[in-house]
Amino acid sequence: MQASLVWFTIFTLMSVAAERVQFRITGRNLPDSDVIHTIDPYVRVYYSGNNVPGEKFLGKTEYVFNSPNAQWNTIFTLNYVPGSNQTINLKLYDKDPGLDNLIGQSSFSLDDYKNKGEKAVMHLDAGTLIVKKA
Repeated sequence: MQASLVWFTIFTLMSVAAERVQFRITGRNLPDSDVIHTIDPYVRVYYSGNNVPGEKFLGKTEYVFNSPNAQWNTIFTLNYVPGSNQTINLKLYDKDPGLDNLIGQSSFSLDDYKNKGEKAVMHLDAGTLIVKKA
């Protein structure tokens, strides 16, 4: 009886069609983290959920020099399975010689992202990250 339940669960998960999601990130009013210059921002993107243990590094944007209003060209792609608790975690950094500074981070649910027209707006302590369909 248990084996049947396991196979049913596996079959059900496999039969759920994954949808490819692509997005880009924009930054608005990002804070100056240094006294000398404005922020040189970039974002590291992590993924969790859908039976992935822990967080998986998805990629990072390029960094943009002296730009509190950054528009990154990097396109992130992943498979979305509705109702699978997939989460995207964004970590905003300031590129510096030596050690880069973590400025802020925020997360959003892919279910919410899809339900809101493939857009997520994340307000950090200072500044905003906007994720939109690519």
